[in-house]
Amino acid sequence: MSGADTKNFYRGGMMDLTDYRLEAAQLDDSWDQFVDSSPQGTLFCQQVFLSALTGCFRPFYVLKKNEPKAAVLLMETSDARTDLHELVIHSGPMLAGPDPQQNRAQALSEEFRVLSFIAAELPEKFSAIALSTHPDLPDLRPFLWHNYGSDGPKYDCDLRYTAYLDITGADAAGPLNDNPVYKLANKSRRQEIRYAAKAGVTTVEEVDLGLFESFYEAVFERQGLTPEPTTKEVSGTMAALADAGLLRMFVSRTASGQPGSIAVFGLDARRAYYLYGANDPALRDGHTGTAVLWDAFCALAKDVREVDLEGVNSPMRGYFKLSFGAELRLYHHVRLGC
Repeated sequence: MSGADTKNFYRGGMMDLTDYRLEAAQLDDSWDQFVDSSPQGTLFCQQVFLSALTGCFRPFYVLKKNEPKAAVLLMETSDARTDLHELVIHSGPMLAGPDPQQNRAQALSEEFRVLSFIAAELPEKFSAIALSTHPDLPDLRPFLWHNYGSDGPKYDCDLRYTAYLDITGADAAGPLNDNPVYKLANKSRRQEIRYAAKAGVTTVEEVDLGLFESFYEAVFERQGLTPEPTTKEVSGTMAALADAGLLRMFVSRTASGQPGSIAVFGLDARRAYYLYGANDPALRDGHTGTAVLWDAFCALAKDVREVDLEGVNSPMRGYFKLSFGAELRLYHHVRLGC
C-alpha cells in the first residue's frame, strides 16, 4: 500500500486516515505512562527493561491530530530494517486506553483505523518490519489485508502462544487440597508439589545474580552451546529491574541446603512475568523445578493477581507451564519484508 493509500484507505473515503501521523518518541517517563495505560502495554516496552538490552530501539507514537492513539516499538538493525529482540516478548502495537465517550462499535472502528494506518505507514519508513503483538490485540485484519488484491508485499502473521495463570488465593492458609490454585494443576504437577514438600525442599526469595548466572551458563554448557540470549543481557535486565523494585527472584534448595532451581519474575502494573528460569543440571530430579514456581506463586499472590508464564512455544516447556492450570493465550509475530 502506498503512502497515498494511507490517506484514503477505502474507496470513496469510507475510512479517512488524514488526521493520523507517525511520530518518533523518546524512551522517557511519558512513554512509560502510555505503555502503562495501554491494554497491550507490558514491562518489555518500559525504558527500565530496554535500557539493559543491546539494540537500537525506535519507539513511535501514532497521533490523531495531537492525541496519542497508539505506540509501537521497533528494533532497527541496519539499512532501515527492523527485527525482533529475543527478550522483548511484546513490542506492539499498543493502543491507547479505552475512551469512555465511545461505545463498543465506535471503539472498534477507531482501533481498526489506527491499526490500518500503522500497517500502511511503517513500510513507508522501513524496508523490513517485525512486531510482536500482545494477546489482548485480537484484530490483525489491517495487517492481513495489507496490499489486499494486489501483488504488493504482504505481512506474515506467525502464531505464538503464552499462558496466563490466575494465582488469586495461592497464598491461602489451610490444607493444600483446598488451595484454589493448587486445584488448577494437573495430577502429576500436584504430585510434584507434594513430593517437594515431603522431600524437605524449601524456597526463599533472594536476588543472587551470581548464582543465576552460574546455573544459566551450566545449562548451555551441558548442551555444548553458547548462552543465547547472552548472560550479560539477561543479567543486565535483572539488575535493572532489581534497582527499580520490579524484580522477584526465588531460589529452591534441597533438604541439605543445596540450591537446585531459580525462578525470576518481572513486574508491571498488571501482572508478573516469568522471565527466566535456571536449574542445577545435577539436580534435575530433585523436585526443585516444580517447587520454585509453586512457592513463587504463593508469595506473589500477596501482591499480584496474574502471572504470564511467558511462552509455551515448545512441547516440553509448554507442557510444564500449562500443567499448573494456566490459560492458553495467543499472540503473533508480524513481519513484512523479513
